[in-house]
Formats: sequence, C-alpha cells, structure tokens
Amino acid sequence: MNHVLWLDDERAIDFLIDLLPTDDRDYHRMRRRGIWRKVFGIARDQATFTGWLALSMLNSLEAGGRFVYREEQRPPSHYRELRNDRGFRDLMVEAVHKASGALPLM
Repeated sequence: MNHVLWLDDERAIDFLIDLLPTDDRDYHRMRRRGIWRKVFGIARDQATFTGWLALSMLNSLEAGGRFVYREEQRPPSHYRELRNDRGFRDLMVEAVHKASGALPLM
C-alpha cells in the first residue's frame, strides 16, 4: 500500500479515497472487531481489507505521519466530503511529499 505514495502528488490522495469503503457502516463494523479479526477475518474480503488499509493511511497522513489512536480515527465519509477542499488537498499532498521522501528506494 505504501507504493501509492510514490505518485507523490494529488493522485495518491484520490487513489486512497477511491479505495475507501462506500458506506460508513463498513467502517463501524471494522472498528467493532479486534485487530486480529481485522487482519485475519477481513483479509478474506480483499476489497474491505484494502479499504481499511487506505483509511488507515489517510488517517496517518492527516495526523502528520504519526500513529492514530482508535478514538481519533476519522470515517471514510470525512475524506469523501473533503476530497475537493483545496486546503485539505494541500495539507494531504504535503504529507504525501513528506512520507514519500521517507520511503526506501527499491
């Protein structure tokens, strides 16, 4: 999933938002499960698991690259609502630049 950061621009944000669950009910269902059930149970449903990873990455980018505790996590609708907000996009692109610079070259 970190490979999306190599896009190093707004396309990375758009791509991650496109991977999010379409309904916040999926997000709340994921939050009710324990971490191991998330990893092993949802992994069977690849689209849901990928959406969860994309949401985790967006939350982390918005928080400046730090770990985001469960209580601080934002739902998918938050990112869909702000998708076209210029201030939000500038903040997120800056976070992508910072995060992509920290990635090892392959």
